[in-house]
Amino acid sequence: MGASSKEQILENMKAIQNLEFSSEEESLINRTVAKINLPKSLWATD
Repeated sequence: MGASSKEQILENMKAIQNLEFSSEEESLINRTVAKINLPKSLWATD
């Protein structure tokens, strides 16, 4: 994780305060991630 300031790290840490999502939020996350087209594994060679 990179950050340009202590404040940025503290702001980013707020993300782990809510680890439960509604079905609508999960759906939005899944649609957004699907558009990114990431490989199945970031360490995959093929």
